[in-house]
Amino acid sequence: MKTPCSIWLGKVAGKRWGIMAGLVVWVVGMGPAAFAGPIAPNEITDLQAWYRVDSGLTVSGTQVSAWNDSSGLGRNMTQTNAAYRPTLTWDSVYGFPVVRFDGTNDYLLAGDVELHSNTTGLTVIGVVRPQTVNPSAWTSSVILSKFVYAAGGRAWRLGVDWWDVQPDPNQYQSPYQLTFPSSADPLAQQWNIVIGSWTPGVATAGYTIPMSGPNAFQEIYAGAASSTAASIADTSSQVTLGADAQGTNHRFNGDVVEVVVYNRALTQSERQGLAEYFRQKYTLQTPQNVPLLVNINFEGVGSNAHDQPLPPGWSVDAGAPGTYHGNGIWSYWDRDVSSWGRNRNDGSSPDERFDTLMHMYNSGGSPYQAFTWQLALPNGTYWVRAVFGESTGGTSTNHVYIQNQLFTDPDPNLGNDWDEYFGVVTVTQGRLTITPQPEAWAKICFVQAASVIQPQIAINFEGTGANAHNNPLPPNYLIDDGSAFGDRGNGYRYGWVDPATGNPLSNTANGRNRNSSASPDERYDTFNHLWNGGDQHYNWEIELPNGNYFVLAMFGEPAATATANDNVWIENVRFYDPDPNKGAEWDLFMGVVAVSDGRLTIRDIGAAQAAKIAFIEITPVPEPSTWLLLAVGMCLSLGLWRRWERA
Repeated sequence: MKTPCSIWLGKVAGKRWGIMAGLVVWVVGMGPAAFAGPIAPNEITDLQAWYRVDSGLTVSGTQVSAWNDSSGLGRNMTQTNAAYRPTLTWDSVYGFPVVRFDGTNDYLLAGDVELHSNTTGLTVIGVVRPQTVNPSAWTSSVILSKFVYAAGGRAWRLGVDWWDVQPDPNQYQSPYQLTFPSSADPLAQQWNIVIGSWTPGVATAGYTIPMSGPNAFQEIYAGAASSTAASIADTSSQVTLGADAQGTNHRFNGDVVEVVVYNRALTQSERQGLAEYFRQKYTLQTPQNVPLLVNINFEGVGSNAHDQPLPPGWSVDAGAPGTYHGNGIWSYWDRDVSSWGRNRNDGSSPDERFDTLMHMYNSGGSPYQAFTWQLALPNGTYWVRAVFGESTGGTSTNHVYIQNQLFTDPDPNLGNDWDEYFGVVTVTQGRLTITPQPEAWAKICFVQAASVIQPQIAINFEGTGANAHNNPLPPNYLIDDGSAFGDRGNGYRYGWVDPATGNPLSNTANGRNRNSSASPDERYDTFNHLWNGGDQHYNWEIELPNGNYFVLAMFGEPAATATANDNVWIENVRFYDPDPNKGAEWDLFMGVVAVSDGRLTIRDIGAAQAAKIAFIEITPVPEPSTWLLLAVGMCLSLGLWRRWERA
């Protein structure tokens, strides 16, 4: 016995504007235990098999037909019978999908391979979310096994709350099975690390590490079996994921993200190092004011794939049902739409992202079919920027829903036209969703999503006197009133310089406050020009330590009669205005830039470019290989709703 804070900002004339005021609260507190440092599975010796949801999956639709071994030893899992395949689902665990076993007939096989050592032992680890756990007896559910109910077939199996290592392959002996006490039970419908450890002739021990709740990331000792095998026979049974008896018994009901096997008993410090690795990979992290930034380009395959470089940090979605982008980020379509991707190879495209696209409908097909795209993200609030349209004479009508908010194309049925939609959305079920309005001929070029954080530096651009801001700015915003570069008395040195000489140059004459009801807040109402309309251009600079910075910058203005052409350079990153020379519009830049000369510089591209900058947020980030941190937030609505509609 076992004792929507949702802020959507439109783009051009005719757009509807909505803003719901809200408070972003970061989720902190990881439980009472914190291990010294993470250890990846391949950093521990004697690794025998490693199955991880972010690598090696072969998926047909949503069915997992193969799960390759990441240990390098080739112990690959397969399932040839489609009826017995688990599914890949975006019921995400903080940005990762999960492999779901239905508890009825799902399992994967790795063949007859021996993973133990009769000298050093065996450790099996599963990162799992079981649907049910029996509090009064053992749960009839196996994570990983090498065990069949036949002569020469019994070896070992790790269950949800039990661990079995048999010395005799020809008969089952209950003293060699450990059933976890209720105090060490994994949490049902929650994520847990379940561990079985065997030291030959010494101990068959179990451990549970819950990944949430009051004992989060505390290792709970489940005890040891009353008898311990001195050795395990080499058997003819296959290593099975999700069941024993090669799939015919004790089938697992729940979700799996990683399974790791070593041919020795790990030490406590090694187990805890792995737990810290899983904690940092799969659970909420205390934010360090570093955003998660995702940049995805849409295109086709073969001749319809991009054939010119994409900007650094961009990945590709070519229409497969599921695409892994690294750092735990997946995107997927509701079907295979790879045949609807295009590369127009048109010289009028600003860069390759504008040249490629994916139809969000079956162009020319009857009846009309809409295609839905989703991005698996940690729950929280995100800036989202999406560009639709195409470069050639082919027309598009980009009426789309982004997270249930409808955006209507202000100039439908045009070719050689792009539409940019951006705003802040709340992700509550691990997914950002984009789908066309019924019958709309929508074509998506690229999308960006960045988690909303508290920036280290936030600056509003405006003028002086009547052109200064006259409504509150968000907390912690600093002011740039067009003054020449210098010490602003707020801890920073920034301002305007002459592009030709680099000398400080006042730009106060070109700051504006439009006092427009079309502006979502005061930051959008004020701005400064990067060109005076004559013979003088202006660069803006801020003194910063060399390094990488996440920059969110807003360009444009609310006046319908004043056009903007927001083509600019931010350090070495070129930003293109998707629809230049229009009024009553804003353009959002999001990206990582590198500062190498002690100053971050924003400049226009020269000539008659009426670029106008409204506000900027700057946050330092680590090196590019490590800066994508899953910063997760909750949005608490204050219940305020305001709506504008321009004529």
